[in-house]
Amino acid sequence: RIIQTGTPAAHSLFDLWSQIYVLDEGRRLGTAFDRFRSRFFVQDDYQGYSYVPREGAEPRIYELLSDIVIRLDGDDWLELPSVIKDPVYVDLPARAMALYRKHEREMFIKLDNLKEVEAANAAVLSGQCWQLANGAIYDDPEELTSWAEIHTAKLTALDEMLEQAVGNPVLVGYWFRHDRERLMAKYPKATFMNKNNITEVKARWNAGKIPLLFMNPQSVSHGLNMQFGGHIVIWFSQIWSGGRHDQLIARLRRPDQRAPHIISRYITARGTVDEVIQESRDNRLRGQAALLNALRAYRKRKAA
Repeated sequence: RIIQTGTPAAHSLFDLWSQIYVLDEGRRLGTAFDRFRSRFFVQDDYQGYSYVPREGAEPRIYELLSDIVIRLDGDDWLELPSVIKDPVYVDLPARAMALYRKHEREMFIKLDNLKEVEAANAAVLSGQCWQLANGAIYDDPEELTSWAEIHTAKLTALDEMLEQAVGNPVLVGYWFRHDRERLMAKYPKATFMNKNNITEVKARWNAGKIPLLFMNPQSVSHGLNMQFGGHIVIWFSQIWSGGRHDQLIARLRRPDQRAPHIISRYITARGTVDEVIQESRDNRLRGQAALLNALRAYRKRKAA
């Protein structure tokens, strides 16, 4: 049995247990996930949403796996293109920023009153602010069936970036359902990859027949060889997950990529949680506590 992955612990060391169980049927990390968790981790909140490794647990896990795991870093043995990261800042219109600040104050109040037993993860807590930074917000955060557009600052910025691409195919990453619907309305001739058309779209992209491709990194980013179709990624939405972020870029950053570098551009709403998300991802923050602390640090900066 052989497992190959570029992100074995994309979200936390929890991810390792199931993969290693497939390989050794529990001989190294145990036959039950609950026992693995209690052996190597300690609960970080009262409700059991967040766990952190016990002291010394991380090197111990690596030691246990050392005889069946080999790490091959593509940068060490493959000629892979470099990644150029380019955040592009946009300012929200005055009325949109006023609404954003109202929601941000509500987020800060929740953050101040947060009890561990009530704790939600950072993505949920910052959800409305995150959406507003993109330009729309769901009417009902539970239903997710209708939404209202608040501004078009990111759509305008995307337009300008596509013009700057001067004929190069572009892959655009988005996150929310209302992102997709607004982008489909704005670019009716563009291609949107989904779980049902992956094979066909990948072939057309690699053949140079898709000038503009939209993809949601949470559903279709893993395991696709798309290095022949282009080298430019634009992020319409900042995303919290470092694993999904890296996997999307890795669709293009593969052997036989003809460009010397991958350009990864981030449409970032200035003075919003977009900046927190990017910072948290760049610093590889993981776990609920770390992300909530990033939001608290953001608040202190804004208050200074």
